Amino acid sequence: IMLQIPDYTTKSKRAEAKVTLMQEAQRLERLFSTTNSYAGGATTTTSENGYWQVVSTLTTTTYSLTASPVPPHTDAKCATLTLTQTGAQSYTGTGTTNDCW
Repeated sequence: IMLQIPDYTTKSKRAEAKVTLMQEAQRLERLFSTTNSYAGGATTTTSENGYWQVVSTLTTTTYSLTASPVPPHTDAKCATLTLTQTGAQSYTGTGTTNDCW
């Protein structure tokens, strides 16, 4: 017997990923405002309840933050969520932009 997790549970976990991405983006913007660089702000962060891990890819003037599920949590619709310094939002998975962002 296979149990199906209700969609609202998956959506709440996805919201946790987005909150963590936004918090990391704010942290990097504060760093940039004082040092004029994102470099040196690299970090790997786990979301509040441990469902997602956010990894940063940085240069002096750009960043990309990618959230990936921490096993055993999975999200087929939104396998990864990415946010950049321009505010661009992207995802991988079988979902739509509406599903993921």
